[in-house]
Amino acid sequence: MKTFSQVALLLSFLAAAASTTQAAHLRSTAVQEQNQEQETRNMQLINAELLNALISTYLAPEIDVLLQTVLGNNFDPIYLGEETTIQTEELELALPPNGIVTCRSSASITYGVGYITGLSSIQVNALEMVPGSETINVGMENILAGPSATWNGTWLVNATLEDLTAETSVTFRAQACGIPLEQKVTGITTFQSPSLQASMTLGGDTGNLILMTSTTEITTAQFESFNLEFGSIDAGIELGGTVIPTFALGDSFDAFLLNSVVNRLEPRIVDLVNQALSGLLPISLQ
Repeated sequence: MKTFSQVALLLSFLAAAASTTQAAHLRSTAVQEQNQEQETRNMQLINAELLNALISTYLAPEIDVLLQTVLGNNFDPIYLGEETTIQTEELELALPPNGIVTCRSSASITYGVGYITGLSSIQVNALEMVPGSETINVGMENILAGPSATWNGTWLVNATLEDLTAETSVTFRAQACGIPLEQKVTGITTFQSPSLQASMTLGGDTGNLILMTSTTEITTAQFESFNLEFGSIDAGIELGGTVIPTFALGDSFDAFLLNSVVNRLEPRIVDLVNQALSGLLPISLQ
């Protein structure tokens, strides 16, 4: 006959065994869930890579033509009419050279940009998905009959402007001992390495993941931002019929001059591009 202490010990052992079994079961369930989540994520990553390659290949040429058309029809050429003035320090001059008489002298230099030509020369070089921006919902029970997946994400557009020039001017004004002086030179200058970076959100569905190329369709598309960089200015100022290619005009433009132009242009470009883009939807990637 078992004593009370023996019964208690047996019950304690059984409880511990049950607890261990339950803990093992919970750990096993957690591991299974983690494995399922990882498998799902791996499938999403594979599909994201395929989707990125598909859109980069088939949509980039469409965006290329779209940007060339919108910029060409609305902003090529475009008049800026921006100026910035740099005031030099006041100097004391000795007249004549022996210094018997002295007087004050001051000067300013005004740099201006008129018409910019060539925005329609834009060329899209890359269209890439932002890693981690994608959401892909895959219906495994419906993998062979559509839609198998719905998706969305953010893509970056990198482009260059191949032939961008601007009307530029430099006006020198001075007061030398009360005598006013003014000289203005104008010319056509070339922007070096102008570029455009933009972000756009895309969404759509894929009817058959096995036949992704022929069953993927973009249903939503919108540009979110444009970052237009004019680059440096390679000046070719003409003075008396002679072009002076080494004139240091580019280094003299204040950053705010071109930045203010960009700040005004970008919202208008985004608006017009999105209007044109909405007219293309839905876009089939075949």
